[in-house]
Amino acid sequence: MAQQTDLRVIKTKKALNDTLLEILTIKNFSDITVNEICNKSLIHRTTFYKHFMDKIDLLQYALKENTKEFFILDIYDRLHKPFQSMEKSFVNKLNDVFEKQMNNDKEFMDELIKHFIEVFSKDFKNNIDKVATPTHIPQSLLPYIYGSNLSAIIHWSDSLQGDLDYSKLDEIFNEINIISLNEGN
Repeated sequence: MAQQTDLRVIKTKKALNDTLLEILTIKNFSDITVNEICNKSLIHRTTFYKHFMDKIDLLQYALKENTKEFFILDIYDRLHKPFQSMEKSFVNKLNDVFEKQMNNDKEFMDELIKHFIEVFSKDFKNNIDKVATPTHIPQSLLPYIYGSNLSAIIHWSDSLQGDLDYSKLDEIFNEINIISLNEGN
């Protein structure tokens, strides 16, 4: 099997990623088929399955690829300005996808939540020495609390159907957030 850095592999994965994102702006994830993705991206099904197990595996890859800039940002910004950090790193790029999928497709939302809980868990493990939390709360629960608070604010703000003010959402988030940086970080 070709190495990950093989240009053909990179081009194939990019084409599948871009095609999935394009289709997600017009169609619910649960209604999309592997055949549709392959036909639109001009990638043979056999090639698709060399790289991905199924469309969920491709969605997880697309989410990882398109949100990774968030986790490159400074930990202070990720913890205390998560909405502004998300806007800066991926929200604008994926806005049309989120608008179509957010209230329309449970399968997409389940995968989105699963993705963020997984990457938040890794992020917290990698930075556990930098964060302060109440000592009686299990460390493994932190990504769920963080992710749930973000999700609750997103759903609440979406129900208002107004323009999102990311700095205001960050203020609200910080009022309910129990996770902060240790002194000196």
